[in-house]
Amino acid sequence: MASLAWKRAAQLLSILVCTLVYNEFLVYYIVLSNCRWPHGLSQTESTHAMLISDPHLLGPTGHWWDRLRREWQMQRAFQTSLYLLKPEIVFILGDLFDDGKWSSDAAFQQDVVRFHKIFGHSDSIELISVMGNHDVGFHYMINSHKLERFVKAVNSSDSVQHIRHKNLSFVTVNSMAFEGDNCDMCRKAEEKLEGISRQLQCAESRWEGLESCDLYSDKFLYSPPILLQHFPMYRESDSMCEGPDSTPEEYKYDKFRVKMDCLSPEASEKLKMKIKPRLIISGHTHYFCLQKHRHNIEEWSIPSFSWRNIKSPSFLLVSMTPDDYEINRCFMPNENTVYLVYFLVITLVVLYLIYLIFAWWCNIPHPHHSKVK
Repeated sequence: MASLAWKRAAQLLSILVCTLVYNEFLVYYIVLSNCRWPHGLSQTESTHAMLISDPHLLGPTGHWWDRLRREWQMQRAFQTSLYLLKPEIVFILGDLFDDGKWSSDAAFQQDVVRFHKIFGHSDSIELISVMGNHDVGFHYMINSHKLERFVKAVNSSDSVQHIRHKNLSFVTVNSMAFEGDNCDMCRKAEEKLEGISRQLQCAESRWEGLESCDLYSDKFLYSPPILLQHFPMYRESDSMCEGPDSTPEEYKYDKFRVKMDCLSPEASEKLKMKIKPRLIISGHTHYFCLQKHRHNIEEWSIPSFSWRNIKSPSFLLVSMTPDDYEINRCFMPNENTVYLVYFLVITLVVLYLIYLIFAWWCNIPHPHHSKVK
């Protein structure tokens, strides 16, 4: 009888362990194996980029279990994605940290160590981060020290940056630097924007026709740039956004606060005019949105990478050539489904335990050990 009890206990423990392994390891491989790079472009000429946003690593103010749980989920999702999809370049579009805007230097460095652990990658992959408001604060909270420590901690820029990867052009923007109040950070961003705009104009004209083009020694082939930023371009609300990971209906029609929820109309128009992007990708809202601007320019807003902000996170897989692009969305495991699996398994185990206890109490022979007459 004792040996039978130990056997049953071992079986129940095995079921619980298998459930844990499935929910915390295997489910990421099963779900993310459904993600594919777009196949419409030449695979030999295209570059594969993975774009995520708003991981919001919790700082000292976050509960330890919430922090541990969310970081484990993000690490498994990110590392599994790298293993299965093998992107060439990864962009994180801001709000890497949740408390960066007010954390001490010591707390910030602890967050940075955890960030590099979660988003660790091989040398063959380039990872570039864009600055978000939770990393350094909204415009009125920012100082030079916060900017410098963030730029030093991750591969980022404090204003506007032109990145060339193979024959592709990317422009990353510090959204908080386009407040339009002529602050030091804003002036630097405006100057950088003007310089990058002139350089792109020269490249588009094949470095001819403009006197200033002779000043550039680094001449490159022109490719319409892709604009990457934390804040979305100006829009009144998320009312036009659709999809399972878009803003919930009860919040879709809430009006955006200019310079806090999105860029101002003036900053949006200036960036589109100066950069002439063929594609805009942003984050910040924590939900998905696809918006079309004038001249059929698409803006894709990426949901948060953290299950703390959305129960069905997703990210973008972008295949690009110098003159074209295609985008697929990749959905990560749904947290509600994971919890449902835990609930069902634990419920069945508890019911079976109750049955065994009841059978023992009533001295009912187990079905497998009943006497044959």
